[in-house]
Amino acid sequence: MTSIKTYAYATALLSSVYMISSETNAAVDYTNLNFNNWVDEGAATVAFSGYTYEKVSTMKFTNVATVNGVAIDATITASAMSGSGAGAWGGFRGNYAVGSDAPRGDIAFHYYGAKAGPTFVNLNLKFFVGGTSFTQSKSLDSFRLMMYDVDGEATQDEFATAYMADGLYGYQRGTLMTATQNSDNVRFKGPGANQSETDTDGAFLLYYANTSSVNILMESMLDSGTNNPVFSALDGDQSMTMNGTFTTLAEVPAPGAAALLGLAGVICGRRRRN
Repeated sequence: MTSIKTYAYATALLSSVYMISSETNAAVDYTNLNFNNWVDEGAATVAFSGYTYEKVSTMKFTNVATVNGVAIDATITASAMSGSGAGAWGGFRGNYAVGSDAPRGDIAFHYYGAKAGPTFVNLNLKFFVGGTSFTQSKSLDSFRLMMYDVDGEATQDEFATAYMADGLYGYQRGTLMTATQNSDNVRFKGPGANQSETDTDGAFLLYYANTSSVNILMESMLDSGTNNPVFSALDGDQSMTMNGTFTTLAEVPAPGAAALLGLAGVICGRRRRN
């Protein structure tokens, strides 16, 4: 039998985290993330589309946010490339912006499909207490990420998968972006045609609660050709002005939440990951 204490805790958490307007999401105080302070460790660089990228598998950032007076640092790590079409990892760009007058503070990255077939790379974003040399993990109560330029081309489809176990509780998408909700993840598919970086049709928003680490699996499917570049970027503070609209917020079920309350269909808290 569910105790009154457990029910009260779950209800309070439900009210504080999930009381979200599908139009404005104004009820949640999101932690804004700005990735403009990247740590230059002297790695090799590559030029791509007018920018310089660090050809590293892990990029470090300091002071991405401040929460209750505590500075937050972060890392983002790309896994080894996989898939029958897999090519090379292209690298990360910190403090990315679109155009000279656009907001900065995004993470851009690119990779290559070497030949026809699928290419996969997983991105793992982690948060740490600032000044601990990226060793003391730190959970954030609520934040959101916008991924953009997940579009595709005539000979290539692009996908991205986000996972519920990482604290994902909702998403919005551009109207031409397809979202498929599975038992443990949400998989996004681009429209299969090149879109502007500032167009919502190649973008989506991910909403997270109580987590210190998230994974996003990037995928491209190349029909023909060789060494085709794939580019995308992450915005953590909603500073990028997008043309177009996003769909209303779609909530995803919290793993084990219904079992916690003993009430089918009730969405409540999720385990804090440290």
